[in-house]
Amino acid sequence: MKYFLILLVTLVFVTGCTKKEFKTNWHNVKDGTSKRWNEGKEDFKESTKTYEKNEKKDDNKTSEAK
Repeated sequence: MKYFLILLVTLVFVTGCTKKEFKTNWHNVKDGTSKRWNEGKEDFKESTKTYEKNEKKDDNKTSEAK
């Protein structure tokens, strides 16, 4: 664990990011991840609705064929 922290601190100094830049980047990553997660949830909901509609159509066709 000690070496991992040393590695992280070294990487921060090597990249030359200031504290403000790091915070900005961190918030951009969080916002982007949150946005993609929400878009993914919406896409999943929509595809589920489409699947359910298609399933109902298939059920009607099979009951008519009987």
